[in-house]
Amino acid sequence: MQVLLSSGRSFRLGGNAVLRVIGDVLQLEKGQVIGWVHPGERLREPYRIKTRVGTSSIVGTTVYIDSAMDYVRFLSWEGLVKVNLNDGTTVTLRSGDELICHPRDEVILNCSAPHRLSRAQLDRLRASVSLLHGYSEPMHTMPIIERDLGY
Repeated sequence: MQVLLSSGRSFRLGGNAVLRVIGDVLQLEKGQVIGWVHPGERLREPYRIKTRVGTSSIVGTTVYIDSAMDYVRFLSWEGLVKVNLNDGTTVTLRSGDELICHPRDEVILNCSAPHRLSRAQLDRLRASVSLLHGYSEPMHTMPIIERDLGY
């Protein structure tokens, strides 16, 4: 499913996602979401996607989040993604960077250091993440993703 909000924010859901829309905030309970701001849109507030381990904030970028039972993965497909973790830590991801957290509970987290994925890892994800493919309309930020990641 792809949703376009009146604010210029869009998202796609997959992986048996459970998501709540609360005002301008998406709350991902489980599954996968890819969210983006349409190029040229100006947001008064960051686009926030909340998970059980923290909240990502974007302003004109594309974020992918995979919330499984034993981990939550944040990936910046392009641009800057700020992740405010429940333990008070803030992490900034750049194009091609990911952060994986294995929650022990809502506050105590075991997170990897944010790191840039290799070309091979990006290629595998690009091919396997169904939210990037199979829609009648391409993502508005796909040309930016391809430029930033050198495709």
